[in-house]
Amino acid sequence: MKIGLIADIHADLEALELALMLMEQHGVQQILCAGDLVDKGKHGDAVVQRIRDLKIPCVMGNHDGLARVTQDWYRRSEPPFAPSHLLLKPEHIAFLESLPQALLIETPDCNILLTHATPWRNDIYLRPSASRLLFERVAEAAHAQNAQVVVLGHTHIPMQVCINDVLILNPGSVCGAQAQGSRTCGILYLPVRRFQVFDLDLGMPVRKAQLVDDHMDDAHLSGRA
Repeated sequence: MKIGLIADIHADLEALELALMLMEQHGVQQILCAGDLVDKGKHGDAVVQRIRDLKIPCVMGNHDGLARVTQDWYRRSEPPFAPSHLLLKPEHIAFLESLPQALLIETPDCNILLTHATPWRNDIYLRPSASRLLFERVAEAAHAQNAQVVVLGHTHIPMQVCINDVLILNPGSVCGAQAQGSRTCGILYLPVRRFQVFDLDLGMPVRKAQLVDDHMDDAHLSGRA
């Protein structure tokens, strides 16, 4: 089974369409989204509608959770701060507010815990340089839900780390042209749990060396990182 992984689209419709096209070419059967559909780019409404139309399971990113506050500020500012293309339809704001903090995806091969940053907060940066303690806490959250894989986003950095038998994956950010990011997506191959990140512009796999190693190095293992 091939599962497509996307995160941090940030209203970049062009990049989202590239990711969807790449996944179709690779025969992906399911797509999961780790949140942050809106803000920064120009096509928030279109991105949200595309995710809804395709019924892609999605969790709430930190920008998604703040959408109503951000939109209210745009509309109240004098003179108007935001151009019209940054404004979202009310039904799309409501959709973003309805997204879960975390979502357990069950497949015949394994269970996947989908979240934006961490299962307990959507604004914590789990970067490759994070302490082992933080990675272990994410793995514990996965174990509590009988999940063998965690998929997250938020950092815009592609990553794969295996800790305590839990594979923690980040496909990087779909956005890249309209907002700073990696402009990548990922594919998870099951049941072998192989992960591959793809460059959206080239349509090619990112070299293994650009990802974190499958197992954390000595600095992480000792908690010194």
